[in-house]
Amino acid sequence: MPLNRKFTFSQQKIHHYLECQRRFELKYILQQPWPAIRSQPVIEMERQMLEGQQFHLMAQQYLSSIDPVLIETQINSEKLNNWWQSFISFSNSFLTQQKQIETQLVGDIAGFRFIAILDLLVFQPPDHFLILDWKTNTQKPNRSIIEQQIQTRLYPSLLVTAGSSLLPNTSVSPAQVEMTYWFANHPNEYETFIYSKSKYEEDLIFFEHIVKEISQQTDFPKTEKESRCKFCEYRSLCNRGVQAGESIENDEINWQEKIETIDFDQVGEISF
Repeated sequence: MPLNRKFTFSQQKIHHYLECQRRFELKYILQQPWPAIRSQPVIEMERQMLEGQQFHLMAQQYLSSIDPVLIETQINSEKLNNWWQSFISFSNSFLTQQKQIETQLVGDIAGFRFIAILDLLVFQPPDHFLILDWKTNTQKPNRSIIEQQIQTRLYPSLLVTAGSSLLPNTSVSPAQVEMTYWFANHPNEYETFIYSKSKYEEDLIFFEHIVKEISQQTDFPKTEKESRCKFCEYRSLCNRGVQAGESIENDEINWQEKIETIDFDQVGEISF
């Protein structure tokens, strides 16, 4: 089935395509309902996801200048409290800076709309833009792995591509962009990536190639790496087993963004 021109790309969708083209087709083109759970045990998987969502909400509230005492009433576990205390120390300096929280960044690449949800975007005068993202992964990936994540490539490139709406009469150049990941379980081991013109050009070519490939594709084959199937909701449709993998092996649930519920027709360009 050809890709509709109104299709909106995100880092999560591209990640799924690169992991398994058949999963991408079932999930985003055919919109097939999930026939199976992603990983076992179900309660543990849901707990991890809820803790990550709760932490992101608390971070958003704190950066929006809501009274920390009120925010702390939401804490219901030692883990969440540890994350919170570490986050306060890390993020305190951003409270007084010009910023956007949970910003929807939308831009056009190769004729298709791309969207990114930025946990925090800070403008540091005179001309520096800092993208920050919070991660609740149990394990912190190696820097080389983080650097190759679709998110690390898409967020800065999309900020450059669509950043002209941030400030009046201002454009964003690659050299002005920096991205930092902060890990709640490893609060002193955050990773920062400086963007550049060469990286931007490389990333644009990469995303344009992906878009062209997907938009012209009519056959979406299953992945050859069957180990990925034990964490796929569609494994039974592909005759790749029915038993889910253990959630402890699947730290991806706290890495990939959750934006499938967004009504893309209602999303506009970002403003500062």
